[in-house]
Amino acid sequence: HQIAIFISDILAMFLALYLTFWFRFQSGIWPGEGNTFWEFIENPVFLFLTAFWLLLFWLNGLYRMGWDISRFDKLLRVSRVIVYGTLFFLVLMNLDLILGNADKSPLNRRQIYTQGFYCGVMNNCVSVIRLFIIKLEKNLNIWEYSFKNTLLIGTTRKTKTVIRDIEKNDHLLYKIVGIVDRDASGGEFANYPVLGGYEMLPDLIQKHRIQEIVVSISSRSRQDLLQIIGICDRMQVV
Repeated sequence: HQIAIFISDILAMFLALYLTFWFRFQSGIWPGEGNTFWEFIENPVFLFLTAFWLLLFWLNGLYRMGWDISRFDKLLRVSRVIVYGTLFFLVLMNLDLILGNADKSPLNRRQIYTQGFYCGVMNNCVSVIRLFIIKLEKNLNIWEYSFKNTLLIGTTRKTKTVIRDIEKNDHLLYKIVGIVDRDASGGEFANYPVLGGYEMLPDLIQKHRIQEIVVSISSRSRQDLLQIIGICDRMQVV
């Protein structure tokens, strides 16, 4: 998933740069300067620009957004990073002017329009291609959107509600392996096997390759919650 998103971002950056080059030099809105797009691509500035965006995306966690984050939140994070990154470039390109080391006034209209166009196109390209990959993964249930082996903690009324919600909602990618309870004595609960007590959690997580744990015990069971959280942290399970 991360590799696919990484490659898609590079493609989006290339496409955004091409459209911005067309807007600036070939659309006829602004006077051109005779350079071709491929001459611009061969310039080291292009590699710097690509590396800058990839590093900025990585530092802001855009390659670590899990399946349980909504698409709206993902797009909002992407948009925020791109806007801030574009503003940084705008200031960087006019640093001498802003500091008063040049005679021209900073931020001319042509530059602002070009940067604004680039920001909008970059945001749209990255978002659309990312959404396409997420949609593909969801439809095929692969990579980040494959079903997650899941343990439920507790044999309470809340657990039955959680099971019903998981079974009815296709967007919840929990594949229930079984249930763990403090005083487990085998058998079944809501048609799922009770696999054991809390002390068996580490073995069950390894045996069934558990990726997700849903806790549905009483919030008053503070000691139990701390024990479960400690085991999950140690086993690196969400």
